[in-house]
Amino acid sequence: ELNSADSAQLVRLKGIGPVFASRIIKYRNLLGGFYSDYQLLEIYNFPEETFIEIRRYINVDTTVIKKIRINYADFSDLLRHPYLEKADVEKIGRHKEKFGPFNSVAQVLVMWPADSVKKNGLRHYLTCR
Repeated sequence: ELNSADSAQLVRLKGIGPVFASRIIKYRNLLGGFYSDYQLLEIYNFPEETFIEIRRYINVDTTVIKKIRINYADFSDLLRHPYLEKADVEKIGRHKEKFGPFNSVAQVLVMWPADSVKKNGLRHYLTCR
């Protein structure tokens, strides 16, 4: 299970050595957890062949994802997330200043185009609670 595996468990997978195990854990921590095994392909230099080889041996528990409380997170908290850039965080801040807290995640996501990869990824990491 990708969201709870330690480096010793990850290196047991074919093609995963200490370097990739470390990158997987680091990226998982930055994200707040994986929502899909395909997110491994977002890791620097992660070989697609390795992903294809290990995919049948891994799963993802999305219930353990650490969500960002969008109405309470400060600028630096938001900026730490790999899916958010400075311009995105500034846009979120301006919206909160102008209109107050967000009422739903959908209200946040409307800031990006419907087919945006960023929008599709972020929806797993935000909450208004």
